[in-house]
Amino acid sequence: MPEKIGPNSVITRSTSVIDSDIDGETVMMSLQAGQYFGLEGIGQRIWHLLESENRLQDICRRLVQEYEVTDAQCERDVRAFLTELLEQDIVAVREPA
Repeated sequence: MPEKIGPNSVITRSTSVIDSDIDGETVMMSLQAGQYFGLEGIGQRIWHLLESENRLQDICRRLVQEYEVTDAQCERDVRAFLTELLEQDIVAVREPA
């Protein structure tokens, strides 16, 4: 089972995923699993925020500024989304040093 993602967890993209923006959608392929994934909207925005490693709380802080969402709802939804990506080995999570 993947680690739990906490507010200070540092999230990075997996090196086994390639991605491209096509017609307003981000299309990703997991080289490890041989699966394709597509992202739009907020999921796509989160993926773009992960171009460099980022903490969960920093991602949420940014999204709360850009979208009409409460801090609590944003953290809950982003954590669930990132947990799905983690389970598919699309992202990696570590605790800060």
